[in-house]
Formats: sequence, structure tokens, C-alpha cells
Amino acid sequence: MNKNIVITGSYNGQDSSGDECLLKCVVQRVRSKLPDSKITIQLHDIETPFIQKYSKDTSVSISRGIQYFMWRVGGLMARLYIPSRLSEFLVKNIALKLAELFGIKSVKYPIRDLRNADVFLVYGGTQFSGQWYKLNGPAYFKSVSIVGKSGGKVVFGPQQYGPFQSTETLNQLKGFLNNDVDEWCSRNHIDVEKLRYDNKGLEVYDEVFSNLTLYPYREPNEPKHILVNIRDLTFDTNDVIDDSAFRKIALLIDNLILYYDIPALFFAVSDGSFCDDVIALEKLKKYMTKPERIESIGRIRDEYQLIELAQDAQVTISMSFHGCLLAGIGGSPFIPITEGKYYNYKYAGFDKYTGMQGVPIIELTDCEPNEDADRIVEFVNQYDYRKMQVARVEASNLLDEFYNKAMA
Repeated sequence: MNKNIVITGSYNGQDSSGDECLLKCVVQRVRSKLPDSKITIQLHDIETPFIQKYSKDTSVSISRGIQYFMWRVGGLMARLYIPSRLSEFLVKNIALKLAELFGIKSVKYPIRDLRNADVFLVYGGTQFSGQWYKLNGPAYFKSVSIVGKSGGKVVFGPQQYGPFQSTETLNQLKGFLNNDVDEWCSRNHIDVEKLRYDNKGLEVYDEVFSNLTLYPYREPNEPKHILVNIRDLTFDTNDVIDDSAFRKIALLIDNLILYYDIPALFFAVSDGSFCDDVIALEKLKKYMTKPERIESIGRIRDEYQLIELAQDAQVTISMSFHGCLLAGIGGSPFIPITEGKYYNYKYAGFDKYTGMQGVPIIELTDCEPNEDADRIVEFVNQYDYRKMQVARVEASNLLDEFYNKAMA
């Protein structure tokens, strides 16, 4: 059956490998279900190198979504010190209507596509958590309203909704998901527990982890290095992470390099537009006893590069959610680093991605270098990558069931 599918989601110009992979996985799975359908992707930023290349390599239409217009006008109102609630009302109910009336392209064509959509799919990331709720919520709520009034189906795919800024935002989101959205799921069990009612809402796995077509199994090779990724800024407040935390993580990496007698490779999953990982490496090297034993491979420009490096990794330690999962796909044991309520929420229930092998979670600010090194070594010694592969099959099947129902 041919359908008009409009997809929007986490790729908002923040240069992140994880967001790039999510978009690829969503389009691939939709294509597998509805191969002859027209797909239009609405994004905030379509000028990044990744999007420019992706639009040439795929047979999908890519355009700015109404979030682009709403972000820009909302930013202008913020600079004019207009209260946020009044600003949201003016943007959504007056500025947006005027822009459509006068034929402004960044509004006219996205709204036309939304009205013609048989299915409107909002995909992954953390677009509603913390400070992102006020930024992304209004545009998505308005888009859903346009689609619903035109008779289209609204689907929210796997993503993370919390941590919630307040009880008010939690209740607003709960009502929205269960009243205005036809099908929704989350990759985090806390979301499902807090947001669902009447058995609506499903816990699934991450899109990238679940995609066996784009990312088939890899078997690990003889270990040659340790993979490391740390970020320089907190996600909750965009504060620079204190040097004392880097001192502890540096000692932890020192311990692992000494124990395994192999060097470490530092990889970045984002540039400065999101969080400049490379700055974090300089802080780590400042506190390592042998900084020459860690090298940087820079920003991962192709996720397959990371997967291949992971095949040769003794272990991967990463603050990036998808940095962990891509390394796991490559056969490497993977250890998440958490910092603050955002990361604590992100990694809640994370052990399901290992096939329940008891992955240790390293607290960036409370790291105990010697004890945590022992925990990591113990985990690596008993880690079986085949259990992770079994979990991926379960994840793929679960997501297939969701997409079959959602796209019907």
C-alpha cells in the first residue's frame, strides 16, 4: 500500500553520530514495511554535511519542519523578554498562521505535507527530556494537531522522555501521548511506568541496537586497544565537568591500560555544536600517568568505523549512549559512564542491552578508580557477546511488531 509518511525527530543540527544513526535506522525500517510509500523527513537543520549527503544518497524528500520557524521566532521573542507561555501562544496561534497565510516557505510546505500525511512518525533521541521539552514540545504538539485534524495517524517511536522538569510537564506529556498519539513506545522502562495508562505505550529497545539490517553481527578479534569516550559538558546544565572527575577517570583508564597492557583510543561522537568531546581528551591526558598511551581518532564520521574499531577492543568505556551500543554491535564489552540526572535516567535498565550480564555503570563524579577498574575487569572476563546478539534479535522482533501495528 502506498502511503505518505512524514518523519521528524532528533536530528536538529547537533552534530551527533547517534542522531545520524537513528535517522538511518528509522527510514530503513519504514522502507521495509512500506517500500512504495513516499517519505518526507522534516528537520530543524538541513544544512549539515550529513543531511546534505544523506538527501543525495536516499530516495526521500528532506525539508525544514515547522520547528525551524517556531525556534527562530521563539528565539526572537526570548530576546525581547516576552514570557515563555505568551511566546509559545503567539508563535503557535498567530505567527505560524500568519506565516502560512503569507506563503512563507518554511511554514507553507511543511504544513501541506503534514496535512497530506497518512502517518506522522516522530522518532528517537531525547527531545522531551529536561530543557529540550520547552524547545521541541510546542512544534511537535502543533504538528500532531495538524495531522490529527486531517485524519492522519500519529506514531511516536522509541525515544527517552524523561527526566521530567516538573510534575506539570510529566502530566502534560502523559495526556498528550495517550490522547493525541495513536501509537507510542519508549526505550526506557521508567517512561512507560510514568506515562502510560490503559495499556497504551510499550517498552522497546533503541532503534540502532534493534537494526540487524544496517548493523549485522560482528565477532570480536584479538584485543588491540581500549576504546574511550568522555564528554566535557554536562547535559543537564551545559556546565563544564569539574577537573576532579577527569582526574578519577584518568586513573581508571591508567589502571585498565596497565592491567591489559594495551593502549587506549579516544573517540568523539560529536563536535562543538553538541558537546566537544575532543576537549575532554586534553583533560584526561593532563591527569594520566602515561598520557602517551592514549591516542585520539577524532570525531567518528562513519559509525562503521567505530564498529570495526570495537571488534579489536578489549573494552569500550563511553559517556555516549550510542557510543556504547555501536561498540557492542562490534563485539566489544561496553561500559557506560553516567553523570547527573539526565545520564542516570538514560542508563536506567541499560543492562538489557548486554543480555542481562550485569554491566557496571561508572559514576563520573563518584568514580573509585581502583574499585571500578576491578568491576570492569570482572565484567569483561565473564562477558559473552553472543548474549548481546540474542538480545538484539529480541529487540528487532519487538520493534517489528510495533512498526507493523503503527504503520497499518
